[in-house]
Amino acid sequence: MFIRNLDNLSPAITLYFKGRHKHSSISSGIITIISYSVILAFIVYYILDFIDKTNPTIYFFNRYIEDAGIFPLNESSLFHYINLIGITLERSNDFDFNSIRIYGIQYSIENYIRIPNYNLINHWEYGLCDYDEDISYKKLNNLIDKKIFSKSACIKKYYNLEEQRYFNKGESGFKFPTLDHGASHPNRTLYGIIIETCQNNSLKNNCNFI
Repeated sequence: MFIRNLDNLSPAITLYFKGRHKHSSISSGIITIISYSVILAFIVYYILDFIDKTNPTIYFFNRYIEDAGIFPLNESSLFHYINLIGITLERSNDFDFNSIRIYGIQYSIENYIRIPNYNLINHWEYGLCDYDEDISYKKLNNLIDKKIFSKSACIKKYYNLEEQRYFNKGESGFKFPTLDHGASHPNRTLYGIIIETCQNNSLKNNCNFI
């Protein structure tokens, strides 16, 4: 019988039974058909899921590295920018840099709270991104939308406390912030981004009060 020939569950026998190598049965053949059907269904399901990427899965693992190295926060390593999106997520909002200030510091938030004024520390000032200036690395062009990026905030200046002046991006005294050595290293560095209301001081005196 045809279904008997599909039986892969019954064990082989050393004494042939009516010319057969195993003692097959109809019930075992039916179970075999059901098993193969389920396996085939799972294969088709996961292949379609992989092709359509409807439920992408990320696998990761943690590994201890004593010194992870130094990573500058620019397009050569860890590129970033800040985009302001409305509640509806339908469009990007414009930044008013005379009403708010965005700057980066290489301190923890606990140490930042103890600092009375950011003028007393090295920091990076953010301004409106320029697509042609801030994205020279060609591989990023296909990943970043030009319209959204042009309304975003990028690092534009570096304030050097020792010289008490700003260096614009591209000047010899400018440098990008870095993340050094990794979180477990005793000489690690941090980087935090502060967004606050613009305040007139010795570094800026053209704020619009909200």
